[in-house]
Amino acid sequence: MAPTIIGTEELTLPATLDECEEFPVEQRRIPLQCHSGRTIGEQWRGVPVDELVFAAEMPEETTHLLVHGAGGYRMCVEIRDAFDCLLAYECNGEPVGGDVATRLVGPAIDSTHSVKGVQRIEGIHLDSDEHPSELETTGESEGEPSA
Repeated sequence: MAPTIIGTEELTLPATLDECEEFPVEQRRIPLQCHSGRTIGEQWRGVPVDELVFAAEMPEETTHLLVHGAGGYRMCVEIRDAFDCLLAYECNGEPVGGDVATRLVGPAIDSTHSVKGVQRIEGIHLDSDEHPSELETTGESEGEPSA
């Protein structure tokens, strides 16, 4: 599924991001620490999220990006943290792989917020009394994690 970025404008990216000529591609060293203690990925290659945010013309009042992934997985990422993220399609020189063509990775987000199989990124505004976790879901169904 091709990722869609929703702000004032709506962008649909190519299903294969390595074919995306409209945005710069960067390679960054971002070790991702899993909850199991294992580190996955050192070198990630992808499109900088800040470029996508600017192109989609996110409203000025945007405080978070709501990132929708495979299997109903959904996480909120603070906009200031998202600016350092990549929408990655490659890890250590290999495709992210499987049903998961993309992954959101960044130095300020943990593995829980590193959404796999990104389908949609939308800018949202949360007031100070609203908690991002109220919008998040792990996509679990009948006790089986789907993402």
